[in-house]
Amino acid sequence: MATTTPASVSLDEFRSPADHKRYRVVTLPNGLEALLVQNDPSAAASDDGAPDASEEREPEHEPVPSNSRARRYSFFSTASDASDTGDDDGDDEGGNSDEDGDAAPANTHHAAACLTVGVGSMADPKDVRGLAHYLEHMLFMGSEKYPDENAFEAFLSTHGGYSNGATECESTRFLFEIGARHLQPALDMFAQFFIAPLFKPEALERELLAVESEFNRARQNDYVRLQQIQCATCAPGHAYDSFSWGNRESLQTIPAAKGIDVRDAMIAFYRRYYAPRAMKLCVYGEDSLDDMEQWVFESFGKIPHATQNDDDSTPPLPSVPFGVAVGQEPALVKVVPVHKMHIMHVYWQLPPLLASYKQKPWEYLSHALGHEGEGSITAVLKERGWGTYVTVGISESDGYEFGSFGSLFEVGITLTREGVAHWADVVHVIFDALDFVGTQPSGMQPWIFDELKTSTEMAFLFMEQLEPINVCRRLSHLLQTRHGVDRRDLLRYDTMQGDFDEPQTRMLLEYMTPRNTRVVVLSHLFGDQQESPEWRAERWFGAKYSLSPIPNAVLERWRTPSGQDELRDPCRNPFMPKSFDVIQRVDAESDTDDCGAGGVCSSSDDGRGKRASAPSLVHTTHLSKLWFKQDDAFFVPKTNANFLLCLPAITRSVADYVCARIYVKLVNDALKQVYYQANNANLEFELAIRDLDLEVTFAGFSDSLGDLVRVVFRTLVDAPILPATFALMRDELAREYRNLNLKPSMKARYLRLQLLERTSFSVEDSIRALADVQMCDVARFRDAVMWRDGDVTLRSLVHGNSSRDDAIALQLSVESILSARMLQALPQSVPVPPKTPTRPHTTELPLTANGILLRDMSEHDEETNSAVEVYYQIGKCGYEHHAYALLLNQIMQEPLFHHLRTIQQLGYEVYCCVRDTHGVLGFSIAVQSASHASGDIAVRIDSFVHAAFLQHLQELSAKTFAAHVATLQRHKSRPDAQLSAETDRYWEAIQSRRFDFFAEREIVAALDRCTLPGLIECYGAWLLANGESDADGGARKLRVHVVGKSSHFVPLEKLVAEDDAPVIVKSLHEYKKTLTCHC
Repeated sequence: MATTTPASVSLDEFRSPADHKRYRVVTLPNGLEALLVQNDPSAAASDDGAPDASEEREPEHEPVPSNSRARRYSFFSTASDASDTGDDDGDDEGGNSDEDGDAAPANTHHAAACLTVGVGSMADPKDVRGLAHYLEHMLFMGSEKYPDENAFEAFLSTHGGYSNGATECESTRFLFEIGARHLQPALDMFAQFFIAPLFKPEALERELLAVESEFNRARQNDYVRLQQIQCATCAPGHAYDSFSWGNRESLQTIPAAKGIDVRDAMIAFYRRYYAPRAMKLCVYGEDSLDDMEQWVFESFGKIPHATQNDDDSTPPLPSVPFGVAVGQEPALVKVVPVHKMHIMHVYWQLPPLLASYKQKPWEYLSHALGHEGEGSITAVLKERGWGTYVTVGISESDGYEFGSFGSLFEVGITLTREGVAHWADVVHVIFDALDFVGTQPSGMQPWIFDELKTSTEMAFLFMEQLEPINVCRRLSHLLQTRHGVDRRDLLRYDTMQGDFDEPQTRMLLEYMTPRNTRVVVLSHLFGDQQESPEWRAERWFGAKYSLSPIPNAVLERWRTPSGQDELRDPCRNPFMPKSFDVIQRVDAESDTDDCGAGGVCSSSDDGRGKRASAPSLVHTTHLSKLWFKQDDAFFVPKTNANFLLCLPAITRSVADYVCARIYVKLVNDALKQVYYQANNANLEFELAIRDLDLEVTFAGFSDSLGDLVRVVFRTLVDAPILPATFALMRDELAREYRNLNLKPSMKARYLRLQLLERTSFSVEDSIRALADVQMCDVARFRDAVMWRDGDVTLRSLVHGNSSRDDAIALQLSVESILSARMLQALPQSVPVPPKTPTRPHTTELPLTANGILLRDMSEHDEETNSAVEVYYQIGKCGYEHHAYALLLNQIMQEPLFHHLRTIQQLGYEVYCCVRDTHGVLGFSIAVQSASHASGDIAVRIDSFVHAAFLQHLQELSAKTFAAHVATLQRHKSRPDAQLSAETDRYWEAIQSRRFDFFAEREIVAALDRCTLPGLIECYGAWLLANGESDADGGARKLRVHVVGKSSHFVPLEKLVAEDDAPVIVKSLHEYKKTLTCHC
């Protein structure tokens, strides 16, 4: 007999010593299982919170799209424009992935929930492919209790939250985040998705357009295209042969032709699979566990049982989709990619490994095959000129490689042109390495497992807080029945447990044979072959590929070791920390040094009722300045050390700039083994060109951080420049440049920055300069230009578990390395160009009535998406205008999304954000669409700005405005939840040379002075061209249009009256010369 109250169990005894949250698992009478997480009660605040407000940098890599609804961009952040056109090739503003990354800093006064259902795209009916994804969209579109389609989104938006969803192979998740005080009503609205959704016919059509837009956005993504080829070439009849995205053809045209009513099919799918027993819920809040349990019981306890298969709602899957077990022969798949690349994937189909989570035997093989040291696969391939980068393992990210159907173990290699021709020889090296691992007389090495285990234990013992929404996403995923995770292991799932089980690891090697191999090679060199008869086009994305059996002669060669003299086991990790002591705190008030030029050094309330001190300037020489702060909040044995080298030579000419880019690549290549070892020791570092500077950042356990810093800087000042490596790095940089702007929204960003940044080099100029650069040029740059004494300056920050003396000693060791190198700098044989500015500047846009239009075509001929970004330059301003800009962003997000995406279905990417371009504030509205011409998008954005949103602002109640102000203030007043979050805040102040370590406090004070009439006045001045401060009137407005070469093109000037047409920029370079500078 079913009980009438939830059954519950506490997990507190199984959490990390560094984790002060409380956990309780409850099972409702209807079978739904929920994990309740109460944030550290001692850190809980009485007021509402908001999403993470750290100043956001645009991400450096394009996120892999998943089938998910578009996340709202943070209401409270300012996107910093980074100008490094080679590294910043991604932008997730309004992106379609909810995977924010487990490293994201936590939001201590925020609540979240995630419900994961144990069914995904592999259960789609074959005649309605993409149905699970379509259903995920529709469940957000109103319920019987809350029928308005945007009721949930509007509620979340008002209280600083957002929602998202994602459809994977065997699961579908729904999640939201909101200010902690509003969790209960949000949970009730959320539960109605699964109690009584409406499936309104008019919403079905609109969301079908959203699914189609999502599909079109992903069409040029090589990862997605390859995955769809994998689906198309699996064993016939296997559920792996899915089209998870769905589009208009699969969800409307094909079903209609077969007489299928898609709404009826959706409801039937929902009723069959959305059973409470298949649902796993995680709720994170600051209320008591008893209260949250009661709310979950009251709301989610009403979810009805499924009409079919209530005891087993997850559909069973056949065993494995690939390999000899299902009669497939070893195959070579060649693919023509969209991007310029040479990538090879070698796959082996393994049995399901979900139950092996304690030992994770694949991790041993990943380390033994993937280490970057002497005698590794990487080293051998680089020596032979066939490959530059190797990744090894099993991905657990989206369900395609790790599920109930089996596991795909992969070795991924970035090939050279020579490597493409020698693909079979490359695979032979891999089989030699497999043979080396499995046939050593001494057997496998237990110390390798022990070292990996120690690394996971350190990460567990000293874990940092994560975003509430990431906690919920991860835990609701692991609760799924198919994972078979003991509830006592939920919180330590990533920790390797027990002693080394060699037989379990060897069992995997039995599957990693030539007969069970699939090789996939993506290379743009295959473009000339794609018209051959053996090539075909994949059904949905149109990717060109060929599939052929691997010749028996090649298989026989792979079975025969070619000699293992070059191969070695990984060496023991020199960076594994031995001490985890937290040093004694020294009173910050004993530091008498100031914070730096212009610094705001006074202390500030840290949100815990304590006074937080700013970093102090503790060391100054002709070469460097060091800011230091000892950790006074987290008391973990970790330190962050950031260094910013100002090297004017980087931007003296485009030739020197590309030399610097190549040299940094050579340095990173020389440090590959160090990076790998550091990562396994829970240390990290990054070395990259940022604007006019070279930034080197470190984080991790204090005990070994100093050793890592010294190794990296010794390599940085004198990295080897060898002919083979130079050629590889130059080719790699050339591919990066050519791939940089393939995504229309990224090209729009690039064009905007090309116009706004005073000092910048275009992709075209960089490619031309790169073609002429020789190895001797890079050597000359390193030896005679880069490290010339008098040019180099260093700014540093050490923050964490370090004493002042230790921080200064670390700085002195870095200074010593730099000084020694500068003494070796060769005299100049050619005149040195004049120095460029030591900091980046932004151009000032002109005042115009209708803006200026910068238009260009997409890079790819088959691109169907067009991107439009409208950028309004606000200018250099104080905290009050910054506060108004943040308020405008927060208030606009939800109506912008609702009007342009939900109602008008302009496109999948719709967002607005506040931008900070080298100290100059701006505001952007951006849309990427495959269904509307760029001119039409621009007209609709203008209509929203001048009519719909203006009306929204004018009708905003004083109470609602006050709620937005209070939400921002509470958010800006919240304490940092991680040491890294606090470091990032200080580092941004040092990098920008503003030294405003407590800018949030100033914004909070400015928000007290903000009024609704003041916001409307700013809105009019910034966006509507009716400001009174400029005698000429107008706004500083830039329109950037990137037109898809395969899209319908209707120019904006043809859609508006002549008086409303913008100023069209004919030549970006020439027009930029006419602009003044915000200096």
